[in-house]
Amino acid sequence: ALSKDLRMVFNSMMRDALFRLPELDQDQEGSTDVAVDLLHAMAGLQREVDRDLATAQKQAEVCDYLVGRDLTPDHVHRITGALREMRFCHPGLIDHVALSATQQASELPLMTITNVLRCCALLGVKSDAVNDVFDVCMKVAAEHMYSCKAIDLIWISWSCAVANQDPLVPRKPRSGNSDDGDGYSSGGSGRRMHRGSSRDEVTDIPASKLLVHALNARIGAISKHNIKLRGAVVYAVRIWAVLKRGMEMSQRLRDLRRSTDDTTRRSDTQKVYQKALKGFKEIKDLKSEYDVGHGWVVDAVGTIGGGQVAFETDGPYHFVTGPDGQPRPSGSMLIRDQCLRTIGLTVVSLPVSEMSTTEGKQRLSAQIRARLEAAKKGVALEPSSQQSPMPSTRPPAAARSKSRGGSSSSAQQWVRCRWWWAA
Repeated sequence: ALSKDLRMVFNSMMRDALFRLPELDQDQEGSTDVAVDLLHAMAGLQREVDRDLATAQKQAEVCDYLVGRDLTPDHVHRITGALREMRFCHPGLIDHVALSATQQASELPLMTITNVLRCCALLGVKSDAVNDVFDVCMKVAAEHMYSCKAIDLIWISWSCAVANQDPLVPRKPRSGNSDDGDGYSSGGSGRRMHRGSSRDEVTDIPASKLLVHALNARIGAISKHNIKLRGAVVYAVRIWAVLKRGMEMSQRLRDLRRSTDDTTRRSDTQKVYQKALKGFKEIKDLKSEYDVGHGWVVDAVGTIGGGQVAFETDGPYHFVTGPDGQPRPSGSMLIRDQCLRTIGLTVVSLPVSEMSTTEGKQRLSAQIRARLEAAKKGVALEPSSQQSPMPSTRPPAAARSKSRGGSSSSAQQWVRCRWWWAA
């Protein structure tokens, strides 16, 4: 019931109070609960308060404290939810949470398993602990894929695809009547049995195959969800179409992409960048919003020296924040680039927060050329350490006013990204 201005004042006061709290005592009883509460509160406040370096440092301080602490299933659920909400990548804490989840996998509710996998995938952490948590948790979750809530199935599928995790999972098939053409028959419970196998036979199959079967079996329920959840399924299907080319997908699942309107008009920043790209004589046949196959549409694609180069304008939702307060690519951005490279494209990322559109065409062209040369050499050019940390998950005020029919927002602050729903 609070007005917008009063709510902003309240949240600013709460944020200031967080910074005045004393350091957590390692030996104090219940201090782990307090630290988890703090992290959860920060995630809630970030919806209203912009992220800055001081906030990132406080987040890192609390995360450092939690590394090595004994975590309950409730702690695991709340920590992963908070890190995902803040888009804050703390590799040490993520590894520790993954280890705790692996050890307690049989005790974790499916909702918590979904949270853990989704957090690891979004933040793009690659480690042995993350590999283990996907392996163990997917074995636990496998038996629920045909009976769980559709939202859990959707986000587990998205997480496995984005993290490029495909562990073997057990399947105890049941006999059935219908056949979807891939050698499995659908039973009354939604389970499937390979022809010729006994009712009690347990087989190991790739998690991606199980998830595709489950998605196909529940395509009706998935189609009724909002565009964000349908988009998450489409994103997973796109990834598997490139990285799991031998996988059979039903036509109904492939057709879901056609009914999902995931296209957006080009932003002003994209138009400026693409106009600058036309000034490079070595770039031939430059095309905008080009479908390169398997449902992947890139912002711009051109030919340089006989090879195709994809140019992607990456806004704030393609990045997460590291412990140092600096942006780093999100898991969905990393897997996107991997898929485009697998298709045969050289990927040039043009981060909105780093590229300048106000310092003249020469400056912009120099920045694009630096990115282009780095991509040719196979060098990953990280975002500049001079730029400010990533903004909060809420759009700037100008963008919010535009969505309500107000004035146009600054293209440097806000870009509608094609993959916003998948992030």
